[in-house]
Amino acid sequence: MVSHLFRNTITMLAGAVACTAFGYYLGGGTHEFNRTASGPASTALRHGAGAFQSPPPDPFPPLPPGSPLVKILQQAGKLDRIRSFAAWLAGVDAQNWKARWESFAQFIQGREDDYEGELRLFLQCLAEVDAAGASADFAALEAEAEHPLKTAVVLSTWAARNPQRAADFMCGLLTMKNAEELVPGMILGTARHGADSLIRLSLDPRFRAYDFPTSKPQELIQALKRHGQPEDGEKLWRAHQAVSDQQQGGGVSYISHPKLFNALLRWKTDAADTAESAAGVCRWLSGVIDGGYVDNSWSNAGLAAGHYAKLDPAAAFEWVREYSVKAGARTDQIASMANQIGYGPALEWAKKDPAALSQWLTANSGKPGFEAGAAALYTELRQSDPEASAAWGEVVKFDWLRRAAGLPP
Repeated sequence: MVSHLFRNTITMLAGAVACTAFGYYLGGGTHEFNRTASGPASTALRHGAGAFQSPPPDPFPPLPPGSPLVKILQQAGKLDRIRSFAAWLAGVDAQNWKARWESFAQFIQGREDDYEGELRLFLQCLAEVDAAGASADFAALEAEAEHPLKTAVVLSTWAARNPQRAADFMCGLLTMKNAEELVPGMILGTARHGADSLIRLSLDPRFRAYDFPTSKPQELIQALKRHGQPEDGEKLWRAHQAVSDQQQGGGVSYISHPKLFNALLRWKTDAADTAESAAGVCRWLSGVIDGGYVDNSWSNAGLAAGHYAKLDPAAAFEWVREYSVKAGARTDQIASMANQIGYGPALEWAKKDPAALSQWLTANSGKPGFEAGAAALYTELRQSDPEASAAWGEVVKFDWLRRAAGLPP
């Protein structure tokens, strides 16, 4: 009997996305399945993991033309074919899966692209009936493959059912030259069990060589996006930040794993669809800095401010000024930070209400962000009011701003 997870997968693949859904499921785009696992070439799978010597006589004769499987796979309608194939898979068990796999592999040899939906369904089924056996056999078969996709599908499905046992098994595959290709599927399968399971996997010392937050930050966050909320992503980042804080042993605390932090921030900004929620993301980022952390990447503040500026540019510009006073004071870069990060929000403000920005500049000459606002007005008014544009351009001295606004050196 197949599990609820497998039945859900059948339902998903029976739709229009049958042959493309798992490109994302494995976290690495769409790859063509390795053809060596079907037909006469599948020696290792037929005769046991690691059996790469000359095979004995073929124990699996070709499928007779009128066999039930052939009839199913020859159906013209893809939806009906996958439904019939799913019903056929219900008869696969731990004792007969190798024989049934061989029959299927023989039929689709050379036509794997035409049967990608059925192929992936079969591999998922194997994770249900004999996860360890199927993972071992396909790992041996794909030991030299650039993309061990069959192993990845089985292992990922296994992780979705039992992440700890799948992780334990994967430890035995770490010597494979392509073992890192299995990591995205492990991450996505494990994420089905929540942030805590994914944190345990990513902090497991057995996988330290892969340093998941550094090597697979996007995969970690994308997996949680499918099965959780931004708070789960923050929980993951803070778990790794706590480990880094212990290693740093006091003093200045830098934001560890910047790619993971940036992916988390992008998730938060993407989810902020109102001015208030965008302001909340900015307040959260300020809170990280208030907590004593140093962010060496100004792009994070620029990302948060840029998103906020699309919804409320004046408020976003003011937040940049406040943030720069806090974050820039530690490195004596308040003015530079306010001008560089503030230019984007100032441009949005200039497009929406140039008169209001002009009034602000007149009342706040020389304050943090002043040159960013002046450069924005220079850009916005260049066509409609060249004289005013030139006047604002004359007060811009910051080299980065002059280049960004197209002012002469």
